[in-house]
Amino acid sequence: MSTILKVGVIGVGGIAKTHMPGWAASELAEVVAGSDVFGPALEAWGATHGVTRLSTDAADIINDPDIDIIDICTPNMYHAPLAIAALEAGKHVICEKPLAPTPADIRQMIAARDASGKTLMTAQHFRFKGSSKALKAEIESGSLGDIYHARSWMLRRGWIPARPGFIYKKNSGGGPTIDIGVHILVSVTKYSPRAAGGV
Repeated sequence: MSTILKVGVIGVGGIAKTHMPGWAASELAEVVAGSDVFGPALEAWGATHGVTRLSTDAADIINDPDIDIIDICTPNMYHAPLAIAALEAGKHVICEKPLAPTPADIRQMIAARDASGKTLMTAQHFRFKGSSKALKAEIESGSLGDIYHARSWMLRRGWIPARPGFIYKKNSGGGPTIDIGVHILVSVTKYSPRAAGGV
């Protein structure tokens, strides 16, 4: 592919800092724009990454015809409306986890994806760890049999989101289960009689 895909980042605090090295390492994409409701943070981010196309209104980069991909790094409650707007504007979307706080929001995002023909990806980075891939391969090979129950947990001993807006329920959509819990929730899609109450 010779075309360099142009990326716009929405929400340049917190988690965006972990996205930027990946974009910088890509030979196929380039971050050309950013948006954040907090102007001083946006200006500092732009200066750090050499991005000059900046706006405190996300619609400006969503509707920019030069941008191919929107990277959503905002608090959770804004994921669905921003992703849907970006998909409707003909952009591919990568969205920080959780994809959205409710199943209804996610269904709307999937409908927008299907209607647009674009890609919608959630940034569930644990899926790409070697241990995750190995476990998935074991499950798919059938060597673990029919999985009907799993237990999982996570303990975060350090680092919490530093920006106060993120930890407010009105922005996050819930507590730890909504945010960090999505990394460890297990989704069993194969029907098992034991899961349905059989023996």
